[in-house]
Amino acid sequence: MSTRCEGYRRYGGVFSLGPVTWAQCSEEAVVMITVTQDGETKSFPACFTCWHEALETGIKVSDVRLIVEAKP
Repeated sequence: MSTRCEGYRRYGGVFSLGPVTWAQCSEEAVVMITVTQDGETKSFPACFTCWHEALETGIKVSDVRLIVEAKP
């Protein structure tokens, strides 16, 4: 059973047409990531793309645990 990533992407806004909209990532989660943002620490399933984006944007990542089995 696969778990969907709980990351979100922002579309539209400042230099593009239309209002700001947010959409949930459609990739499969491969890690449980624990982050601290706005003084709150939470864990949620994430794909490698969203994990990388969190690191790039300066979100404090305190723990990452693999949730899929390694393929031989």
